[in-house]
Amino acid sequence: MSRNFISNVSIQYEYFDIQLDHPDWTGKKVLDFGGNNGNILSDPNCNISEGNYHCIDVSKEAILIGQNKYPKATFKFYDCFNPSFNPIGILDLPIPDLGVRYDYIFAYSIFTHILKDETIKKVNQLIHYLAPGGTLIFTFLKADYNGGKEYHGYEDITNLEKRIRKLNNGFLDQELFLNGQGNSYMALFDGKDLYTQDNYHLCPEESNVDTLFTYYSPEFLKSQFECVIKNPPSAPYDEFYPAELQHSCIIKNKGK
Repeated sequence: MSRNFISNVSIQYEYFDIQLDHPDWTGKKVLDFGGNNGNILSDPNCNISEGNYHCIDVSKEAILIGQNKYPKATFKFYDCFNPSFNPIGILDLPIPDLGVRYDYIFAYSIFTHILKDETIKKVNQLIHYLAPGGTLIFTFLKADYNGGKEYHGYEDITNLEKRIRKLNNGFLDQELFLNGQGNSYMALFDGKDLYTQDNYHLCPEESNVDTLFTYYSPEFLKSQFECVIKNPPSAPYDEFYPAELQHSCIIKNKGK
């Protein structure tokens, strides 16, 4: 059955504005890939024009809400399979081409829920939709990053450990956690099954999955894309995952 996920997170504009060093948003065409119901526009400081904003998301209900809230913007339902957010969607469905080439493409906490091979395919599709000189920026989780301690004084705990505990009522499966050490990529399913590059062939998307979190090392992403990696901003932007401040991968289209 479909899971129409509605997000209330509205920190995306501030996050991307900081990561991109406060660009001039005037007249810039923006694609918010996985933008849900357009929460980025709800930030009172957002300087992105509603008419230049485009959103693609796998939640049909979120798209309908966004269309009603921001009638000048463009919203497109993307019926692509995702084990957590659209389990009845179409596997490997290409990202729709809305006939626009974008100055900026955002993906906040999207490739944190998509498997490695699909992430690589989708990122390359999004690069194709950039205007000359355009920028794609997406967030990712670094498994061994200790954002809580560094920025907020929370417990000494990494992203991976915190997520395992959160999904298991505070319990840490030591064997599971240790299996995640030193991997450049891993996927955590329901807080219980951890898949790495070495056992990726197990195809966990065939099972009934409630939660999927993926983790990448900066080195892995740099091996796949010509990109710049930035650390999280030093502020508690994500109220839901305060110790999981996400890194960002920034890719420029150098075409003219």
